[in-house]
Amino acid sequence: MPRYLILNILLTVFLAFIPAYPKITVDFTGYSPEDVVTMMTNFGIGHFDAVVLSHPFRTYGSPGNTDGIIYDWTDTGGVKSQQSGLNTLYGNLDGFKKLVDFLKKNKVAVICKADIFSQYMDFNLDLWKATDFSPDSINYYDYHFVNLKNDTAKDKIRQMLAQMKSMPVDKWIIDLSKVPLKEQADYFAFVRDNAGWATVLFSHEPEIYKNYKDKASSYYYSLLMETILSSTNRLDSSIYSEVKPDVIHFVPDRDVWINHFAVGLYLAANFPGTVIPASFIALKSGKSILSHFVTDMPYSCVYHGLDTIVMYSKSGKKIIAINLSVDLASVKLDMPMTKKGVIKSVMGNYPLQTDSSGSYILIPPGSVYIWEIQ
Repeated sequence: MPRYLILNILLTVFLAFIPAYPKITVDFTGYSPEDVVTMMTNFGIGHFDAVVLSHPFRTYGSPGNTDGIIYDWTDTGGVKSQQSGLNTLYGNLDGFKKLVDFLKKNKVAVICKADIFSQYMDFNLDLWKATDFSPDSINYYDYHFVNLKNDTAKDKIRQMLAQMKSMPVDKWIIDLSKVPLKEQADYFAFVRDNAGWATVLFSHEPEIYKNYKDKASSYYYSLLMETILSSTNRLDSSIYSEVKPDVIHFVPDRDVWINHFAVGLYLAANFPGTVIPASFIALKSGKSILSHFVTDMPYSCVYHGLDTIVMYSKSGKKIIAINLSVDLASVKLDMPMTKKGVIKSVMGNYPLQTDSSGSYILIPPGSVYIWEIQ
């Protein structure tokens, strides 16, 4: 066997045993390219596997509007005047491409999410006609759904898809979450037949799509908390029946508070495809917790009662405890400690104590605490 081939085989074997650098995927929808670069750089650019960015198409003029509904897919900020406040809120195509170049140089994948089937009541009359939309949606909803029985409307959607595909985006996610569940099959079929390169986002995964291999799901934190902290046999039920390892899962809420943050940590620890909000790293406290968390993924979870989760890093060097009750929690650890004594938490001053009877931690009510084991 040639020497260079032997070296290649040895190198391949060696690399296979090097642990992958821990990564997270973060949703920066609603942030400008400048803000994205600043936040990622401050957190540590090497910790990002992928980011979700605001697409540069002309959208609806509200700084808080991050739902991805496109007002004008022919306008990316470089040609038209963008009057009436209906602009590309988070930068034009030139700024978008510069941001993508920065991300590519740092080996960060780019994801964009768009709702191509919905328009609000003031839809663009230069592009859309009332007949382009489902009569039911015009009568009963505050936004309209494209009528897939109308060939002209379908051609307009195909033009939009062509524009999307031409952009330097690694993965497009087409949002079906606003489409009524009983009608999602038709819209799903259209995406499958016309944009097989895209991922489909559901608010809840219908039974009919169980075998679709490239999909995303969006869950509200309240639903996730109920499924995480409700079953006594959680490894066989609850969250594992809702969240799947082959699906991109969004935690869409932007507000940071204990229940919400706990969901993000839990999902990121168990499912690497989880997309967590940028708000998690925008606040100093959230950034501190995630900085400790992400450097030692993955984690395994152990549940104590209905309100407490303890997560152990694979290396055994970190313990993260989440207590959602209104009472102080005292938990006996499953992980054996070789050294007796007291270890104070990295976040706060609560102790991990090891003696002849075992190891115990105290967790204040409504909190997330981290211990580092040296």
